[in-house]
Amino acid sequence: MGRAELIPADMPMTETGSQPEPPAGESTSSKLDVPLPALRADLEISPQVYLGEPVYVVKDPVALQYVRVRPPERFILGQLDGRTTALQIAERVASKFPNEPIEPDAVLALLNQLSAGGWLQGRSLRHGEVIRKLRTVRTRRMRRAKWLSFMFFRVSLLDPDRLLDWLYGFARPVMNPMTASAVGLFIVISTIAAVAGMGGVGELAFPVLGATNLLMLSVTFLAVKVLHEFGHGLAAKHRGLEVHEMGIFFMVFMPLFYVETSDAWMLPRRRDRLWITAGGVFIEFLFAGIAVWVWLGTEPGVVNQIAFNIMLAASVSTLLFNANPLLRYDGYYFLMDLVEIPNLRAKSSRFIGHLARRHLLLDQQSEAPVDAARRPVFMVVYAVAATIYRWFVVFGIILLIWHILDPYGLSAVGALLGTFAVCTMVIWPMAKVVRFVWQSQTRNWRRFAVTAGAAMGLGLLAAGIWMMPLEHTVERPAVILAPRSRPIFAPTNGRIEHVYVREGQYLRAGDPIYRLYDRRYQDELSRLRLEMAGAEVNRDGLWRETKPGRAAIADQEIERIAEQMQYVEERLEELTVRAPIDGQLSSEMRPQVMLGRSVERGQPLGMVLADGPRQLVIVVPEQDVASVKVEQEVRARLWADPSITLRGRVEKIGKQPIHDLPHQAVAGLYGGELDVQKRDGYNPTPSDPSVLATVRLDDPERASRLFDGMTGRGKIVLGRSRLGGQQWDRIMQAVSLDWRL
Repeated sequence: MGRAELIPADMPMTETGSQPEPPAGESTSSKLDVPLPALRADLEISPQVYLGEPVYVVKDPVALQYVRVRPPERFILGQLDGRTTALQIAERVASKFPNEPIEPDAVLALLNQLSAGGWLQGRSLRHGEVIRKLRTVRTRRMRRAKWLSFMFFRVSLLDPDRLLDWLYGFARPVMNPMTASAVGLFIVISTIAAVAGMGGVGELAFPVLGATNLLMLSVTFLAVKVLHEFGHGLAAKHRGLEVHEMGIFFMVFMPLFYVETSDAWMLPRRRDRLWITAGGVFIEFLFAGIAVWVWLGTEPGVVNQIAFNIMLAASVSTLLFNANPLLRYDGYYFLMDLVEIPNLRAKSSRFIGHLARRHLLLDQQSEAPVDAARRPVFMVVYAVAATIYRWFVVFGIILLIWHILDPYGLSAVGALLGTFAVCTMVIWPMAKVVRFVWQSQTRNWRRFAVTAGAAMGLGLLAAGIWMMPLEHTVERPAVILAPRSRPIFAPTNGRIEHVYVREGQYLRAGDPIYRLYDRRYQDELSRLRLEMAGAEVNRDGLWRETKPGRAAIADQEIERIAEQMQYVEERLEELTVRAPIDGQLSSEMRPQVMLGRSVERGQPLGMVLADGPRQLVIVVPEQDVASVKVEQEVRARLWADPSITLRGRVEKIGKQPIHDLPHQAVAGLYGGELDVQKRDGYNPTPSDPSVLATVRLDDPERASRLFDGMTGRGKIVLGRSRLGGQQWDRIMQAVSLDWRL
């Protein structure tokens, strides 16, 4: 949902300097008896209550601006009929509002603001020139804003007003408090059921982050968000509003739909605005509740998978984005109406700036934004939290894009997005702050001296932090490996007919693991047995008929069939997969899950891991290899039990970059931390040239209890260095571009 800003009455409608000056040679006093221009007839005014006091909201349908004015300003607007003078308006205001008298000059000042905003009719006060100037300035600002925030832009697609009118005809009978209460109760019950059934998430029959499910989840996400926006539109129609814009909003190139409901500012009752804001989330939670019961009540399959994706898209993403008040979506507008602070985010940011100017720059003339002084702690907390969360979301999405594109050699795209985000969200605002401080503080030598002293103090503090000595380490993905392992493969095409073992079971060399069923060999063996039986009957008959010559030929035929049967039986024996060495079975899937599955010749079925102390292997990028030495201290933690620290020493460092991973568990494609790309279209290899550092663990007994393929992070202690240099190296490694496109 989108909504235009509401400009408060105490805030100028245009920036300082945009107000037109009186015509040359004409004094202000000479204009007091001149009839003032009339107010535009198309402006809409809605009476409302704000903080228990009557106010009015004025809508400019041309500029799509909404301005909140107090009763005296509303009275002045009503007097602008093209015949009344400034003196007459001042007298009438003093008569109607004796506690808030206004001077005629103040009426003219307000008139200048109205003219600058394009609210007046006629040619007085250079109306046409002002409108053209405002249009030029507005166009220039919008163009600059798009260039600076190209990762946050929206595209209008259609005017949905007539479509919403048609849909509202069907939805109107059920849009009542009783239905809303029933749906709310249904959502609560569905939420309880979903929480109770969360144990089934770990047993899903499909990978949630698999390519197929991600595609299905994307389509589901877009469909749910379309329904979300129609929920806003129907809620607005239920309150009698018009909705003339619907489109797509892109946040870091992630599409999110929006519907323009700025007319909600014109609704007198706050609860009506809250219902319009909550309409989209309400619809999403309804569909999520329905999906919960479908997911819980169906067997694994397409319907079950679609229901899970709907539940995920309509609940988790809604809570993280749409319903979150820290982002400018539904949750933000809901909170804004709830606390009655229009433009909450902008005002909270300006309030932080006001506090900085007043207490750090000693600018006692700085004034707090309207409404901010009522909730100072809330405004500060909200400004800080919203900024941090926005950075978290933006850089989180960029990091996700980076990791998705990196296996295909396109990490430069993610790096460019990250660099641009840092420039626009950190460096550019800091540059504006520095420029403002310089321009404002140099006008007063005392304030300039205080600022210079504070800057020097901060500089010395930063230098001290930069030079702080710290332990210099290299922290990289690590994996536990068995001392010796042998893979097992499917000997031929077939179906697994029997499973003899359990996962992790200790095996002796030659113990059976799987038995495959190959119908070709079974049919061939049955045919040969029938043929053998017929040949033996034929031979016995020839001997009874005393035909030794032909009986000898029959014996040769029986020997031939026996040889064929022996060959087929040997092939059938090969269908039993046996352990090549003593050790434990390790496989990607539990052996019992493999029962009944079809396999192809040469397909990996697992590994048999020999006994003995495990080794820790760390994947070290080539740029860090020069710093790694044999016998350097190593500390490692495994994700399976982060509370335990493994200690050891570097035993061996590879001399050549690796082409094959030490274990697939470290690859990002399989849930690990190592960025990889597919070599020869299939086998993953590290995206950055890397070598292996083999670590000798200090506790062999504990090492022998570790499982092959357990992943974590290994930290190699290189020595001591400065904090600044260490962090700079990390930043340069993080933003270094991979141009292998």
